[in-house]
Amino acid sequence: MLLFFTGCGEEDAKTGTSIVCIGDDYTVGFDQQFNMMLKNYSYPAYLAEKVNIPVVNAGAENETSTQAVSRISNDVLSKDPRIVIIMYGLNDIKSQIFTTTTEENLREIIKKIDNGKRKIYLVKYYTDEIGLAIGKELAGGFIDDAYIQVLISLNNDMFVSLSSLKNVTLIENIWEGIWGVPANMSGNMYPNRDGYKIMADNIFKAMESYLKSNNLIKK
Repeated sequence: MLLFFTGCGEEDAKTGTSIVCIGDDYTVGFDQQFNMMLKNYSYPAYLAEKVNIPVVNAGAENETSTQAVSRISNDVLSKDPRIVIIMYGLNDIKSQIFTTTTEENLREIIKKIDNGKRKIYLVKYYTDEIGLAIGKELAGGFIDDAYIQVLISLNNDMFVSLSSLKNVTLIENIWEGIWGVPANMSGNMYPNRDGYKIMADNIFKAMESYLKSNNLIKK
């Protein structure tokens, strides 16, 4: 597998004083084996070790994109973000929210955040292979692979569409070095603390050009 990301790293006019990570269980740092949140070992916690700007973990357990829309002001904008990392979709599928609704929610979230100066990263939380595995896990054998593939295709189209928005960079394949590596997984769908560290590395690599050009990497 390869790590792919789109977007550029040009220097921006300085604005904001933090990186805010908003998302669901993958952002909070859910550990499936211990059935608990390991916020101190989440990808935002590890990302904070690499940058010279505060990193805020604004993730929420079991949250859908619909629920997230209402808390952008209190939990994101109030933190004076310079960079916002958004990761949603898993719980939308769990909650049987239509992809069209997820896309509408993500567009609204991005609209609320984008002031023309902030950098926004949108994380695609799966690859096609991982999406199929996650779909099977969630469906428990009650949905055939063909239907899951349709959902993956719809979600792929959604992320392509959202990545075309101004000031948005799409980060893909955050699972490089984690998925399929038992030492880095907790259960079938989540990283363990070592896996979240690798996830942070993958996200950092996608952000590195922007961070470097804006002097935001820890010496």
